[in-house]
Amino acid sequence: MSYSLLIVDDETIERSGIRHLIETEIPDITDIREASNGVDFIRRVEEQTPDIVILDVDLPGLNGLEALDMIRRKGFVMKSVIHSAHGKFQYAQDAINLAADAYLLKPVRRKVLLDVLRKLIQDIEEKLKNTHENEKLRKIVKELLPIVRSDLIAAVVSGDLEPKQFNTHLQSIGHRFHEGLVLTVRLPDSFFLEAQSAEVLHRAGILDRITLLLEEGARGFSGMIVNRKVPILLFHIDNEDEFHRRIWAIEQAERIRDYLNREFEVSVTVGIGSSVDNLSSLSRSYRESLSALEKTGLKQTIHHYSDTNKFKNNFDPRNISMDLMNNGWPDAENESEWFRNRIGPFNSVDTVKDRILSILFELRRSLLLDEESSFPADLSNRVIFGRLDAAGSEAAVLDAFHLLFRDFQAFHSKNRNPAVHEGVRKARSYIEKNFMRNISLDIVAEEIGISPFYLSHLFKEATGKTYIGYLTEYRINRAVDYINENRFSLAEVASKCGYSSPAYFIKVFKKTNGGTVSEIGGICSVV
Repeated sequence: MSYSLLIVDDETIERSGIRHLIETEIPDITDIREASNGVDFIRRVEEQTPDIVILDVDLPGLNGLEALDMIRRKGFVMKSVIHSAHGKFQYAQDAINLAADAYLLKPVRRKVLLDVLRKLIQDIEEKLKNTHENEKLRKIVKELLPIVRSDLIAAVVSGDLEPKQFNTHLQSIGHRFHEGLVLTVRLPDSFFLEAQSAEVLHRAGILDRITLLLEEGARGFSGMIVNRKVPILLFHIDNEDEFHRRIWAIEQAERIRDYLNREFEVSVTVGIGSSVDNLSSLSRSYRESLSALEKTGLKQTIHHYSDTNKFKNNFDPRNISMDLMNNGWPDAENESEWFRNRIGPFNSVDTVKDRILSILFELRRSLLLDEESSFPADLSNRVIFGRLDAAGSEAAVLDAFHLLFRDFQAFHSKNRNPAVHEGVRKARSYIEKNFMRNISLDIVAEEIGISPFYLSHLFKEATGKTYIGYLTEYRINRAVDYINENRFSLAEVASKCGYSSPAYFIKVFKKTNGGTVSEIGGICSVV
């Protein structure tokens, strides 16, 4: 291995003597350069950082220690030997503060300088060796991580979980268990049946992708696919009540669902098990996640086990939600007693929040047309969680619930409005006149005077398609017309149909129309 060295001294004869000595006695130093002052020293280091620098203190202008200080502040790291004709204590102290590797007085004895340089080369080699070993170790650990994760998930799934050994393996990959749960993602059959050979390898990285996503904002990992399902272990970070644990778990499920839909173009459903505070109960949480998964469907892509109709103390959110929808909100004077009889003892504010959350989910499940559509702003998880979380007393929780219930009723009333088809007719007319422009759902809704959320549901009910699905289909149909005219380039057709990128237009065309677009002599045709 060869090394580089920079000699910094204002005396030419001194530099030449050191150069000759090193070239003769230390053949491993093959690249020797020189500088005559502090400014030149800084410039040469910035050009190519040497492994070792021999630096005179007594330089004209910027002295050696000042120059070394500037280099250190810039982040450059190298072995440094300070030498000086003056044995000032302050010089030696400054050299120590600057992490110099040696301080030598002139005239420097040949043997002393050679011994110092050989020791510095030995240090460099040792550091490189340690770095190499650490890199190898990191590589081995990285290769073993998926195996360890898979074994841990397998123990949870099989129920053959020995807590002490499980915890040891868990800690070996950087996790500490305080409290956690299992959620399970069900992948669609198309993910497996329609995968082409080139896509299989791409999709095989799904477990690592999910784990990376969790490590960015939460804690947990996935490790294997079991019967077309992905069990995922999540760890709670803080001591939180049941209400907040459930919110957190649902938020993680939403992040995973949305990520897989965006990155892999697959629609998944997620079942969430209950939180547990001991490792031996993780297998139960996994079984609960499978049970919750069976409750999911087109209208509900995420289900928490706590929202099933198996509740303690005869608490049944489904019957309560049906009662509210059929008979309305109880009178103010009977409100508290009405809920106590149905929710159970008001032991704490958090217990009330948690059970009302279950009722709200049942209400939303019965009213929303399709969870694939956008929720109205006042029915989204974020708003529901926020309103309940802000309530500091039982009365405030019921007030927040009452406001949310009125939002549900208003939404329900709008969806039954006979003006559905009139709103869709106006939206279609606007799309036909402006499809070549960037027209979002919000823009169309504003033009025809209704809310975007309402328009989204109108489209689904009247056409069976989402707004973006209808717009895309219309644009592609018009694109086929332009292509058949055989007088526009691919870029022109894309632009005429509202797509600024021809490449993206081709991708949408293929997905929507089933065929591909090819460009022949600048003229578009369907292949």
